[in-house]
Order: sequence, then structure tokens, then C-alpha cells
Amino acid sequence: MNYVWDTVIKARRLGINENQLYFIIAKEYSPYMEMSFQAINELLVNEDPDKEVEVEINPYYRYHEIFKNMFSLEYDEDKELKEEIFNWCIHLLAKVDVNHGLNLREFLRIFVEEEIEAGRFGEDMTEYWQEFSLEQKEFVAHKIIDEYHLGHQIHSLKEAITYVFPDSYIYTNHLEKSEILIYAGKKQREKYEKQMEFLKKMFLPLEYSCRVYWSKHFGIIGVNETMMVGKIALY
Repeated sequence: MNYVWDTVIKARRLGINENQLYFIIAKEYSPYMEMSFQAINELLVNEDPDKEVEVEINPYYRYHEIFKNMFSLEYDEDKELKEEIFNWCIHLLAKVDVNHGLNLREFLRIFVEEEIEAGRFGEDMTEYWQEFSLEQKEFVAHKIIDEYHLGHQIHSLKEAITYVFPDSYIYTNHLEKSEILIYAGKKQREKYEKQMEFLKKMFLPLEYSCRVYWSKHFGIIGVNETMMVGKIALY
């Protein structure tokens, strides 16, 4: 990781609160790099969310004009104050840095995630939402945006389930009734149940019913893999 924005994004993906990061000037650094460590995993993050973790940075790599006079060797007073101001400035610059590459779709994704977190879709949906990883949240939020813009609920449902449950198979039955059959390809656990419930409530059209099969597939005549004794679920 060479830039502060990369560090902040990687910290978010690891579930590290970026407010825990306390930026300080590196004691030793390369003039060709902004960050003085290679991986965010090198930081020893305490379970206490209020515990600050020092992150060393070379502020002169991109922000020389801002910080060139702040830590002059000729002036060594108010050291603690300058360190606090430096940390605030880097946090501000990091936010600008992270948001600099955002387009309209990314702003919409962030808005959707914030609405879910705030309970706008229901308290149960907020609870289920916590079971998704950061990457899964981003993908599902994009599918929600697609649903609003395109209205293809079944398509969005299939793509979201396939992403969250990579070994899943999804079948649509239109013969007698509108029905979705989902083989999740995972052992039934509370975490997966909540993820599936979220996706069903978010994307499943009202006129459709839905059945979920977890580790056992329902039998399909002619498909040997689904007709194994002891591994068949009844339809």
C-alpha cells in the first residue's frame, strides 16, 4: 500500500474503524513511498474500538507544500499540538482522497448502505445486513440500485444470491405458479439464513413464492448428481 487512501480502504475491508488510525510522521521512510508499511495487517489493532493505532506516513511524498514548515528542525515547541493537528489533517486529506475517485453510482451505493444501516428498510433488514462481508454489501447495494433503475427483480435476485452463495443454483418455475427454487450449496446456519432472508425480502417479487434447499438438492430425473441416495431433498 503506497497511498493513504489505500490504507483507509483496506482498513475498512478488515473491519477496522478508521477513527482508530492515528497518523504520525514516520521515523524512517522511503522518499518514493507515502506509507512506511506494506500491509494493514502489520498493525496490531486492539479489540477496543477506542484504541488508537499509530500509522506512520511520509507526508512529504504528496503533501510537501502543506507540511514543509510544520515540523521544522529549527522549531521544536508545541510538539503534541502539532502531532494532533497533523493527524487531523491527514484524516481530512484521506477522506478527500478516498472520495476523489467516486462516481455517481458509488455515491448511490453509499447512500443505499447508509439507509439500510439506519433501519429505513426495517430493523430486521438492518440486523440481517450485518451478516454480509464488506465486498458482499457493495455488490448487493449495486444490485439494489439496478433494481430501482431497471426493475429486473428476478435477475437482480439471481445475481445477488450467486455472488453471496457461489455454489448455489436457482430455478424458476412458471408451470403451475410463480415460484423460485434455490439450492444454496451450504450447510444451514443462522448466518446464511439471515443473508438469504435479506436477499429474498429485498429482491423477490410479491407474486413469487420461494423455497430454499441448503446442503441437499432436490431430485431431478435424468441428472444423476441430484439423485444420490441420502442426499436428495424432497420437492
